[in-house]
Amino acid sequence: MATSKRGSKYRTDFIIKGQRFLKTTDTKQEGEQWEALIRLNVSLGKSPEELLEVTEKTHMTLRQGLAKAKQAWAGTKNEALAISNAEDIIDYLGADTAFRNLTDDNIHGLIQWLRTRTHAKAKRKQAPLSNATINRKLAALSKMTSIARKAGEPIRYDIPHLKESEGRLRFLTKAEETAVLADLRENEGETMAEFVAFAIDTGGRLSELLQLTPRTIDQTSAGHAAFFAGNTT
Repeated sequence: MATSKRGSKYRTDFIIKGQRFLKTTDTKQEGEQWEALIRLNVSLGKSPEELLEVTEKTHMTLRQGLAKAKQAWAGTKNEALAISNAEDIIDYLGADTAFRNLTDDNIHGLIQWLRTRTHAKAKRKQAPLSNATINRKLAALSKMTSIARKAGEPIRYDIPHLKESEGRLRFLTKAEETAVLADLRENEGETMAEFVAFAIDTGGRLSELLQLTPRTIDQTSAGHAAFFAGNTT
């Protein structure tokens, strides 16, 4: 049998004829019984599709949730990353696990497991995943959970949002600003350089800058005033 303990649950993971079967259960006995049922159906000549139906006949599984989520992500900018994050989630929870069987303990165990992961592309040392990265993976689970909930699945767990660092605030020196604007003038043209200079001087967000119109810029005795969402700069 291929059942081992994972946190507070048990994970059964085995391969038959190239088809991988993975399920998380509350007890080791449940996992072993499930594997025995699959192997019995193999001996009876069941197809892989029929075997998967044996796993969960009436409730949506994570495998099915991912298939539907892929349709929703298709053509989006972050499609590949969203799918990769979802596959990471499924690797721990089990593709054939039903959404209705997941609990807060499962989600807690998932987060702890993600904290043990490292960035595969780290050059010097394997840096642990940040809260921001873990949140992106949890967002993939949230999407699949939303699909399952809309399909009528009883969801018994909540997906937390981990606190993310605010990042490091750094200001350009006068020399750096001059060098940046000079490079822009040479390679991108005067218009782009003036746009960036205006952004630096006002501190406006890109979305705010792009929404400016002549009516939102007033000339004053001291120069010009730009109005961003009710604030004057």
